[in-house]
Amino acid sequence: MCAGLLWLAPRASGQNLFPGGEDAVGIYTDGESQFIRVVDSTNPVSSRCFEFRPPADESGKIQRTGFALLRDTDDNLQVSVFYARNDGSFHFVTQSQFTDCISHEGTLLTARVTASTSGNIPVSNHADSAAATCDGRFAVVVGVTDSTTPVSLVDLTSGEEVDTFPFDGNGLDVAACDDGQSVLVLLDNASGTASEVRRLTVSDAGALEDTGENLPLGSAAVFLSKVFSVPGSKVGLVLLTEFFTASPPISRLVSFNIPGLQMLDAVDLAGRLGNAAAVSCTGEKVFARSGNRIDPDFVEGFSLDPVTGLLGESASPTINVSYSNVTNFVNALGLSRDDTQLFVPEITPDPQISIFDAVTGTRLGTLGEGFSDVGEVRLAPCCALTASVHPVALNISTRLGVLTGDSVLIGGFIVTGTVPKQVILRAIGPSLTQLGVSGALADPVFELHQPNECRANERQLEIEPAKRN
Repeated sequence: MCAGLLWLAPRASGQNLFPGGEDAVGIYTDGESQFIRVVDSTNPVSSRCFEFRPPADESGKIQRTGFALLRDTDDNLQVSVFYARNDGSFHFVTQSQFTDCISHEGTLLTARVTASTSGNIPVSNHADSAAATCDGRFAVVVGVTDSTTPVSLVDLTSGEEVDTFPFDGNGLDVAACDDGQSVLVLLDNASGTASEVRRLTVSDAGALEDTGENLPLGSAAVFLSKVFSVPGSKVGLVLLTEFFTASPPISRLVSFNIPGLQMLDAVDLAGRLGNAAAVSCTGEKVFARSGNRIDPDFVEGFSLDPVTGLLGESASPTINVSYSNVTNFVNALGLSRDDTQLFVPEITPDPQISIFDAVTGTRLGTLGEGFSDVGEVRLAPCCALTASVHPVALNISTRLGVLTGDSVLIGGFIVTGTVPKQVILRAIGPSLTQLGVSGALADPVFELHQPNECRANERQLEIEPAKRN
């Protein structure tokens, strides 16, 4: 069996690990060593930032990064960063292992924090890509393998691989959906002649389950490179390149529905090889990067309907950027969580992660300059930055006789907090008679109460009693 290693640091608790809301990860190379920089994506130039420099005894080049975020009982955001190396190892660190940023000239920008020691988790593939679930409990790890287990499920609390998904081939990419259970995995058969997107689910008990849904778009002539989930979990996206069916090659961004995995729409990209994408937290905009790894790349923005999957026919903006040293496992594009700024790794004229206005395409600055190389950039999942990741419908009901006067039944609830909340109310009456309930209310009425005020629901009063249920 070919196995990778997931390095895990103990998860901190009871504190907001990145108090400024930092959520953008960039990979840099400073001479022979590599490091990961974390900044606030909404204020990347002047915000506090953190760095992690892997131990000197680690080998291989960092090629993939990401976040695992978990809110504790006090609603504090617990942040960890994972990264994969091209030697097949997978690593997981918390902010306690980060130091405050150092400039590329070696100047300490702020005081350092103490690093801690990490452990390791063996996984059953090369750990080429990974995605954490929105609740931060699990990581789905995929990669090349010489066995038939290209997909692993890791419990980030216990620090162990708890399940695998069998497939005769390799795992290329993975995206976690915000519905609380679905993950999209990109799989390629052992001969490299057929690739597909497949939807799996992660159970609360820590098991990978196959939904039986797949989207077989790839072939010997069509290569699938990246898969993405659109917020709302109704639509997914995949990048593909047609090599031998078109001359020169054509790259496309394809949308598909969730569940079902049926193709919905597609747009051609300006470059020959689609190599990265970033989706807005509203799900209404997607940016795709494409090129040929020689000439400048293109970054194009397309409108997106997060329900129907329809993509805009024309790109806006379109930005010319220098090519990057991308691999199949690097996503060299990021979009700030407020959808205003793009983060684009470039290697000419100097290696840097450039910042662009996501509306106009204007260059705004960089996350760092003067380094020997840059890799990918990743943003914290939109769902993990929301206090209530998965709203749950609660059934609050009272089953008693209503009565009258001092014995009248009062059933209700109190909405607290300062954040607006959506509720669905039903005043069931006549329809209960059909279910065998005797003495059901013939004319139920809603009332909305505020401090020192009682207002009848006007819409309810306008409904004819015969039509109320």
